[in-house]
Amino acid sequence: MFAKSPERSGASSETPSNPPAIGDEAPEKVLENIRSLLGQGCYKAAQRLAKEAAKRFPKHDGVAVMNRALNEWKASTSPGSGVDRSEEREWMRQPPPESLRGKVIALVGKDVVASADTMTELARHLRTMELAKRPLVFRLG
Repeated sequence: MFAKSPERSGASSETPSNPPAIGDEAPEKVLENIRSLLGQGCYKAAQRLAKEAAKRFPKHDGVAVMNRALNEWKASTSPGSGVDRSEEREWMRQPPPESLRGKVIALVGKDVVASADTMTELARHLRTMELAKRPLVFRLG
């Protein structure tokens, strides 16, 4: 495992500007190293290692997903949006219908207003709908 970054533990050779090298490690070991960096709060180092791993293992699905998650996908939040999500949270506490597993769903209150295999398909479908409030969108595992 890697030591924590200097700002987290005081001393280390691993810093956000100096991620560990891939060397001859297998893709699974590299993914483990990236997760370790994330767990230590070394997000920038994990990003760089994922980018390097994607170049080294271009056909490995796990590496490709990790690289996209850390370097391509963007997430944003809007603090204080004022939208009450208590009904959605209540729906999420229940076991989901088997037919929705693995799908991206849009939830308004306790109602699933749309579902699709991909976020792109769901977004396309949602653009055609008039909803009372913005749906909560997520993928069911």
